[in-house]
Amino acid sequence: MNLPLLAALAAVFVLGGTLLGVAGLQLRETAPPRTRVVRPVSRQDRVSKRTRRLVAGGATLGALVGVVTGMWAAVIILPALLVGLPYLLGGTGEKAAISRIEAIEEWVRTLAGSLSAGASLEQGLQTSLRSAPAPIRTEIATLVARISSRTGLARALRGFADDLDDVVGDKVVAVLLLASERRGAALAGVLDDLASSIADEVRARRVLEAERVKPRTTARWVTLIFVAVLTGLAFTGDFVAPYTAPLGQLVLVVLLACFGLILGLMRRMASTDRTARFVGAHISGRRPS
Repeated sequence: MNLPLLAALAAVFVLGGTLLGVAGLQLRETAPPRTRVVRPVSRQDRVSKRTRRLVAGGATLGALVGVVTGMWAAVIILPALLVGLPYLLGGTGEKAAISRIEAIEEWVRTLAGSLSAGASLEQGLQTSLRSAPAPIRTEIATLVARISSRTGLARALRGFADDLDDVVGDKVVAVLLLASERRGAALAGVLDDLASSIADEVRARRVLEAERVKPRTTARWVTLIFVAVLTGLAFTGDFVAPYTAPLGQLVLVVLLACFGLILGLMRRMASTDRTARFVGAHISGRRPS
């Protein structure tokens, strides 16, 4: 019976189950699934080239460690460390989301200025592209392209909401949709008030994110010290001797998987649940005509 091989297979099942559990913790309540047809996503599209290279490099290095030391669990441990640690200890993307919301606020103020100067809604949207903030410039350019191609304004705005994919963008689009139907003269003032409301939300999110940075930094330092200590102890034969046996390798994988699960829980606690969206082409498509 090949005990090292059995231990490696058991480690694969244990680590795989743990990673699925961590992935389940990342699931959040989001908007209902879109009904529009999209191109099927292949497995290679879901995994970036960098991730595939890290997995391949870690598995290769782990195989070398297994050949030299007999610790075949390294084939599982090293790729998981190379891929998992940057993800678990990295940011949650909240800073990028805040930058996009701040860009929306800046764009709304620019649009309000154009409308207060007497421009129509379509003209204001097209003119706003010239000074569009970088984080949402692509989305605004797509909106202007839809309007220029004689797409209906309401349809173009709903597509714009889907491109922004944020409840703040939905608030802006909802105001613009109402304005496109009523064509009132008070739209500039409404947009100014909305921009002030968005600015308040940006400030609140920045304060919250600053508070969450502290435990995230602590978790990074604890993990780095933990990895450094384990690496140093790996060169002491007496300490690692029990982990060279098949059962010891299985126990090591389970312990490291539990540590990764704890980091996943911490990341989940430090993340922000997204508010369900209420405007978009996928939502209007479900409404009765």
